[in-house]
Amino acid sequence: MRMGRRTNEIQKIESKDRLMVTFSKRIAGLFKKAHELSQLCGATVAVLVTFSSDRNFDETIGSFHRDELLESTSQSFGAE
Repeated sequence: MRMGRRTNEIQKIESKDRLMVTFSKRIAGLFKKAHELSQLCGATVAVLVTFSSDRNFDETIGSFHRDELLESTSQSFGAE
C-alpha cells in the first residue's frame, strides 16, 4: 500500500459553484503566501489575477501603490 499525498489531475472545474469556492480559497492562499514572502524577505510583491474577464483581483504588498509599482516595474524591464 502506498502512503503519502495523493495528487489529483488538474483540470478545469465545470461546476460554477465548486469553481467559485475553489477560486475563493486558492486566491486567499495565494495572497497569504505573497504577504509571507514580503514579510520574510522584505520584498515588494504584487499579485494580479484576472477572472471571468469582468473581475480583477489585485493586491500590492509592501510600500508601493499600484501606479508606483507599475512605473518601477516598467523601468526595471526597460519598457517606456
